[in-house]
Amino acid sequence: TSCSLVGMTSEQNLNEFYCDKLILGVDAIDINGIYTPNIEEANLNRAMIKISKEIILVTDSSKFNKRSMSKIAEVTNNLSIITDSNIPPNLLKIFQEKGVTIHIAKI
Repeated sequence: TSCSLVGMTSEQNLNEFYCDKLILGVDAIDINGIYTPNIEEANLNRAMIKISKEIILVTDSSKFNKRSMSKIAEVTNNLSIITDSNIPPNLLKIFQEKGVTIHIAKI
């Protein structure tokens, strides 16, 4: 269950703001994009990305190489990802080649 504020009003209100950094938790990520199972949440996430200079994704390694119902965005070089050390090595290399900064959290 998600306790997110979503919907058209939320998205419209975000247009009044600007963020230097957006820290976003994601449900699934692969080399083609970042995903969530909730369509309304995906719309709100896209609105947040649109007003942000830098996007920092926070996700554990179990979310890699997976997709979900709604695509939030493409994987681009303005992303940073914070994850654990179990990220699949082949994906780590692909993300780095795309210009994505990967930070491995030490637990």
